[in-house]
Amino acid sequence: MKKDYNLFCMFGICPLIITTDTVLKAFSLSIIITITLVLSNIIISSTRNLITEDTKITVYLMTIACIVSCEQMLLNAYMHNVYLYLKIYIPLIITNCFIIHHIVQIASKNNVIKSVLYGLYAMLKITFMMLFLAFIREIFSKGTILSDIEQIFGYWSHIFIIHIIKFSSPMLLFSLTPGSFIILAFILAVKNAFTYKVKNNNLLK
Repeated sequence: MKKDYNLFCMFGICPLIITTDTVLKAFSLSIIITITLVLSNIIISSTRNLITEDTKITVYLMTIACIVSCEQMLLNAYMHNVYLYLKIYIPLIITNCFIIHHIVQIASKNNVIKSVLYGLYAMLKITFMMLFLAFIREIFSKGTILSDIEQIFGYWSHIFIIHIIKFSSPMLLFSLTPGSFIILAFILAVKNAFTYKVKNNNLLK
């Protein structure tokens, strides 16, 4: 179960990799995904005894779609700059297999509190991964952090842009989606090597 859950967490982050070209974009979308996951967990967990086996997938997808649609309309009405900034990425949340898998495996079988806590813990890991990827990509592609903050808060917010490296020419690979998968592969390789070393040391003891 744990391996399957981690696998779906990884599959869930793959469609969102394209949003990790900047830290602000990754953080903004992770907040929206977290809200979607929490609300869908509350709804499904509260009504799990009323949902039949034949209709459960349809109900799950419709629940997520309704929540995401409401989020889109609210952002468009009250935070229009954020809506324009994330416009093409928000609908991707509806078909995110991590959210669906979490609902099927956790929310549909547990009470509201347990479902929400599991969801927040999982999203904490995914948010950390997205921010870490975005941090590396933005530094090596633009040499800055929060380079696109003006798109949300206006020109005055450029004072919050953090300049780290000055490039004569940007590293295009890191700003493209393939670059994020390469970085993610290196992170997983280091993580697996560390885990393997720890297991071997424990066996020797």
